[in-house]
Amino acid sequence: FNNCQMVELGPGSGRLSQQINHALGQFCPQALQGYFLLETSPILRQIQYTRLPHAQHIADLSELPRDKTTLLVANEFLDALPLRAFAKQNQNYHEVFVTWDAVENLTWKPSRWPTPKRDIPIWAYGEPFVEHSPQAHQIVDHICQHIHETGGIALFIDYGTYGDRQQFSFRGFQNHEQVS
Repeated sequence: FNNCQMVELGPGSGRLSQQINHALGQFCPQALQGYFLLETSPILRQIQYTRLPHAQHIADLSELPRDKTTLLVANEFLDALPLRAFAKQNQNYHEVFVTWDAVENLTWKPSRWPTPKRDIPIWAYGEPFVEHSPQAHQIVDHICQHIHETGGIALFIDYGTYGDRQQFSFRGFQNHEQVS
């Protein structure tokens, strides 16, 4: 366990990275040869810098060195990516959009026209509600390829439902209050 690089996707305040860095420093202080944070927010980058001044910010996973074993963690990262939502109606899926109702509240509205079957992930066939992020799949594929070529591990931490769902997990917020 040496010549490793630590990577966190969407590190937020940097607290988890700080704790991981501390723990790795206790058990294998020579292991980490680089600490990388993928963050798009300039404000969060500043906060992260105060917690992890030695970490390097990257804008894209392709910037990671390819000569080190990668230890990657992503806490609630995939949930922050854009998604497409679909609802099954009469054997067809309809993409669902957010719109205003008659009294100006945000609400879900399915498209009048069915979504082509090719747009529905095969794993979702038969489900009453589908949330799908093509971007998440691309990112995970890229990470898998990187780890396959350079070695390492990835830990994705995301919370969700288990079993049958009767509604979307996506929520809308306005003025820090849940509105849908």
